[in-house]
Amino acid sequence: MSLGCAVIAHKANSLGIPELSDGLNCHLYSSSEELVSLFRSLAANPSNLMRIRVGGHALYKSLFNPVSFASELEALGCTLND
Repeated sequence: MSLGCAVIAHKANSLGIPELSDGLNCHLYSSSEELVSLFRSLAANPSNLMRIRVGGHALYKSLFNPVSFASELEALGCTLND
């Protein structure tokens, strides 16, 4: 996401990263059949891939960039020296 690459991940990953939103900032799948179908769909319509790249990068910039992430950790009582 930080580099503007599309994220294609198993749906289980969204349990640990609830900000992942299928079709908005990533593509999520739950089976090998869904993954194959997803790749076929993306090959037929590359604009969907670009939308995911842009959405994922926006998510990174808003929540996961180093400054925001460090602030969130500090708010939880963690320090970077721990």
